[in-house]
Amino acid sequence: MGLMQKLCSMKAESTHRITRLSITKNRGVEMIEYTVKVYPEGNKEWFLKGKLHREEGPAVEYADGTDEWWLNGELHREDGPAIEYADGTEEWYIEGNHHRLDGPAYDGATGGKEWWVDNKLHRINGPAIEYANGTEEWYIEGNKLTQDEFNKQTAPAEALSSLPAQEYTVEQLEEILGRKIKIVGEVK
Repeated sequence: MGLMQKLCSMKAESTHRITRLSITKNRGVEMIEYTVKVYPEGNKEWFLKGKLHREEGPAVEYADGTDEWWLNGELHREDGPAIEYADGTEEWYIEGNHHRLDGPAYDGATGGKEWWVDNKLHRINGPAIEYANGTEEWYIEGNKLTQDEFNKQTAPAEALSSLPAQEYTVEQLEEILGRKIKIVGEVK
């Protein structure tokens, strides 16, 4: 008896050329029963309580090599892309939302990139969309901007981030930013 058979109890049946496989895993006291559908072309889908779900690998494995990570019926993966396409394209999702903070949430095999945060196109240090042909689009919190609008909105942050750590007067900050500012609240 193999290791998988020792760890899992399996039931297989065939319906309309779709093989269904129930796998029960023993995690301490808790038992998880997955239903796995295997299609004639070789695609596999893992379900838990009727929803795409798999904790230890992709919940959808396509015959072409594309893999999708799902938890509770939502695309979700915290330690890498939730979709890895056979061609090398990668997409990041958290709880069903396009989302990545440390790089593009869509990284195309042909060179296109998209930055998403909480399912909104968003990037404050460059274009949120970079097409493979070199075209760029700017978005902040899902709002599309021209490059000039983007530069005006992000210029204060750029200017302030490059300042050395020291105390500044309001007048000095206004000169650096090129506009009037108002200090609200107490400085500590």
